Amino acid sequence: MGQKNGVFKYRALSKIIDMPQDWPVDVNALEAEAFCRYKSKKENKEYLLPSEAEYELIYKKANLKDVPALHESRANINFYHYASSCPVDEFGFNEIYDVIGNVWQWSRTPIRPFKGFEVHAAYDDFSVPTFDDKHAMILGSSWASSGNLIMKHSRYAFRKHFFQNAGFRYVITQNSKDDRGDIYESDELVSQYCEFQYGDTHFGVENFAIACAKLLQNMQQIQQKHWI
Repeated sequence: MGQKNGVFKYRALSKIIDMPQDWPVDVNALEAEAFCRYKSKKENKEYLLPSEAEYELIYKKANLKDVPALHESRANINFYHYASSCPVDEFGFNEIYDVIGNVWQWSRTPIRPFKGFEVHAAYDDFSVPTFDDKHAMILGSSWASSGNLIMKHSRYAFRKHFFQNAGFRYVITQNSKDDRGDIYESDELVSQYCEFQYGDTHFGVENFAIACAKLLQNMQQIQQKHWI
C-alpha cells in the first residue's frame, strides 16, 4: 500500500490498483495486536485475536467440510478465483465469512507441540525451531494456499513481524489469559530485526538480503572465470 498523487493505492500480485475498501488488510501480527489494543481502549472492551481453540469453534459453527470434500469454488483459495484478495463478504460459511481463504488470519496462540510429538527424521529442522513461544499461528489459509495448507488441522506459524498474506479477525472472549506469559521480543529488538532485514545498515552490517545477493554474484563471477 502507498500513495500516488495523494491517492492511496494497493499493490496486488501483478499490478497496482485503486485502494479496495472492502478487502481484508494485510498486516503482521504486531500490527493486528496493536489494533486490538486500540479498539479495546476506544470502546472499553477487551478485543483479542482468536486463539487456536476459539478458531476451531468458528470452524465448527461454519459447518465447513475439510479438503478434499470442499470444492475450490466455495472459497478464495488455490488461485481458483483471483490471484489476490477479494471482498470480505464474498465467500460465506453459515453466515461467517472467510473462515478459510482470502487471507491467513493471525491468532494469539504460539505454536507448541502436541503431547507425544516426535521429530520426523526428514524434517528435523522444520517444526522444532518454532516451539519457542515467539511464532504465532496463522489460521484459515489464503488465496494462494493449496493442498495441505487448506486442511482443517494444518498448523503453521511465523514470527510476529513477518508478513504472510495474513489479516485478522478479533473476538471478545472470557479466555484472555494464556497458561504462559508472552516472552516475545521487545519493541527495540523487533525494530532491530526489521532494520537488519529491510534497512540499509544496522550495527555496521549492510542489508542482509543485499549482502547475500552480492555474495552469490561474486561466486557466480568466480565460477564463470574458472569455466573460461
